[in-house]
Amino acid sequence: MEKIIIDLEAKTDKALKGIDKVADSVKDLNKSVTDGNKETEKSLKGVESASKDAAGGIKAIGTTLKAIGIGLVISALGTLK
Repeated sequence: MEKIIIDLEAKTDKALKGIDKVADSVKDLNKSVTDGNKETEKSLKGVESASKDAAGGIKAIGTTLKAIGIGLVISALGTLK
């Protein structure tokens, strides 16, 4: 069996530059995703706050309706005298 040794020389400069560009693009993408997540978090906090305010408003309406109901009952009892 005979061994054959081949010397191979390749120019990889362009490939290495391409890999560097891909790495930079991945870094930019990661930063964009991180920034987007921060913005989403801020938006969700705003929605949460608005939901709490709306819930408080609905509770206030419920309390008002109960008070009106009690007032009507008292008025009705007053007319029965």
